[in-house]
Amino acid sequence: MSRPRSYYAHIILSHLAKSIFTLFVCFAIFAPSVPSFAQSTATQAAPTPDRKTSRPYTGDLTIFDSPGRDDRLQINRVMDMLGIAPGKHVADIGAGSGWFTVRAAKRVTETGAVYAIDINSEATQYIDKRAAKENLKNVKTVIS
Repeated sequence: MSRPRSYYAHIILSHLAKSIFTLFVCFAIFAPSVPSFAQSTATQAAPTPDRKTSRPYTGDLTIFDSPGRDDRLQINRVMDMLGIAPGKHVADIGAGSGWFTVRAAKRVTETGAVYAIDINSEATQYIDKRAAKENLKNVKTVIS
């Protein structure tokens, strides 16, 4: 008897989610060593032109905390698929308001850690205040 396509799609998505999570964790672990390497080779490399980037969001970050967002995004299911559990270390890249950061920090408990990474210093400051307000000592913000 053959299985329905949805069964195989679920298996593929589960493996993909775990692979992406592993990539984020590796980035969080190895990213601190990259600047020293980049500085040591910077004098050898030719200068690169400035690249255009988008501007970080500077509006009200509370807009990301809409009622029912947890249910709409099925965040508990996503964290289950990613294997986010007590004692794990998680990287929230592009953390923004810290919506996911807070949920992940509660899930990994104080035995784990969540690295909230964003290019916007206002966002990381907001996350620091939010983590302090919710007494989450396992959140570390990174501007990158």
